[in-house]
Amino acid sequence: MTRLEGETLSQWIDNHAISTPRQDDLLEQLGACLEKGDADGIPPIIAELDQIPPPRLELSGTEPIVQDLRDAFKQLRSLPPPTSPSICSVSGGPLCCNRAGMRKFIGPFNSPQEFKDAIFFEANSMYYAHRMPTLRRLAEPVNAKAHRVCFTHADLATRNVLVKDGRLSGIVDWEFAGWYPEYWELVAMESQMNGLPLAQAFWDAAELFGSEPYREELALEWALLCCSGTTALPGENGDRLMVVCPRIQPKADHHDPSSSATEGQP
Repeated sequence: MTRLEGETLSQWIDNHAISTPRQDDLLEQLGACLEKGDADGIPPIIAELDQIPPPRLELSGTEPIVQDLRDAFKQLRSLPPPTSPSICSVSGGPLCCNRAGMRKFIGPFNSPQEFKDAIFFEANSMYYAHRMPTLRRLAEPVNAKAHRVCFTHADLATRNVLVKDGRLSGIVDWEFAGWYPEYWELVAMESQMNGLPLAQAFWDAAELFGSEPYREELALEWALLCCSGTTALPGENGDRLMVVCPRIQPKADHHDPSSSATEGQP
């Protein structure tokens, strides 16, 4: 068995983050407070950090690792899928799905639509009955697409990608891998990156799935997660947030020539 070496992509991103000396000093102070249990010292540090622009990712010189990832996923996604069932684990059985704060086995499924339906019905339709019309509206354009079946890692967090000397060394932790609808790699990645802007900046630059991939699918999965499992957001605040996927900015209003809005990358 070949031993994979290298740092995680998470560590690599941290090493390529650009911050100010004051940010570094505050973060060091914060770490000291946490280590000593100094609860009174934490709020003023966080308050000052909030006033400073966040660190940014230095993307120059990242072409080799980005191209390695593009090549690897082009190969993975070109593997011919099984015929029946088409949505399944590597062994042809149920998929181990890590979603909505829960790990469970689902499927196998005979078609991408069966998979979409199963994910949709994970939403708590009893507690969130008033949200179901919105969920069905968001599901319409996704259900209307004939998605390909692609081999999918399904847990592409930065901790699972290894980098050595600026090149891709390996990808680990394949327990959720299998055959999924083509968009699932991206929506599974996004669920791992909530609140991690530097990781989002890296994957946006990598463009493994194109520059504007799967907007409707991202919007639907965000809304479904707001109504499912331990990721559900109750109350009026949840009603509002479920239709505002944080990774999709509204498209510009083409009827308003003065609009300067641009599309965000999901």
